[in-house]
Amino acid sequence: HYLSRLLVVLIFNKMFRTVASRFSNVARTSILDTSSRVPAATVSRSMSKHSTETDAEFDARYEAYFNRGDIDGWEVRKAMNDLSGMDLVPEPKIVVAALKACRRINDFALAVRFLESVKDKCGGKE
Repeated sequence: HYLSRLLVVLIFNKMFRTVASRFSNVARTSILDTSSRVPAATVSRSMSKHSTETDAEFDARYEAYFNRGDIDGWEVRKAMNDLSGMDLVPEPKIVVAALKACRRINDFALAVRFLESVKDKCGGKE
């Protein structure tokens, strides 16, 4: 009886080691494959420090984007997130267009969050 239990334990131990080694090999190859790939964004990214867009063109682009009639909630959030990530305070006409977009999609909470973001960007200058 003791010998049969020992045999079962040895078989399960061998099976566990085999499964664990195969899993580690699969994990290792998947990690190596993803780290060796170059993201597409870095391949086509322009490394110029100078913007080719003027401030007026930038304002007009965001104002037109927020004034689109078919804009949905995700697109409004994406544009607001992009604006929040930039080192600038949006012009009042962009803020007005964004708030009107929030009204069109009926998202009061998003409008409040955007206003809070603009207030934080302004710092002590209210």
